[in-house]
Amino acid sequence: MKKIMLAVILILLSVRVYAYDQNKLRMEWQVNLNSIPIVYSKDYLFEASVDSGTFFTIFDLTNDCSQQRYLSNRVLIVNNQPIKFSMSCFEGTPVFEALTSKGVDFIYNEFITKNVVVIGNSKFSAKGFISALKQSEIIKKTAI
Repeated sequence: MKKIMLAVILILLSVRVYAYDQNKLRMEWQVNLNSIPIVYSKDYLFEASVDSGTFFTIFDLTNDCSQQRYLSNRVLIVNNQPIKFSMSCFEGTPVFEALTSKGVDFIYNEFITKNVVVIGNSKFSAKGFISALKQSEIIKKTAI
């Protein structure tokens, strides 16, 4: 029992404190309370989130939607590259999700290699992207 407690304490000490500062979300990626890496656009109009290297999602924070009105596909420009997105409605918020694995890979690569990623007319910070992904994975692996 003591060994298990010691292991848990060591894991907790090795992981950055599980909290995020909403004031910093325009400047860097953070892990939210659901263990999902997120960042806001610099203009606060959009929120981007990722999950396990397979999804990239953008929430439109400025518009409302209904399921009947917003079920379609769109092309958004990501750092001058057209990317296919599905558009849907989640709890009244328009949501864009990258449709293809090539699109997701391109977006991930941009956040890994650039300082800023431009999606449409909005700029997103790439700072802390890899760290937030790693932190999210550690939290998921250590969850009981």
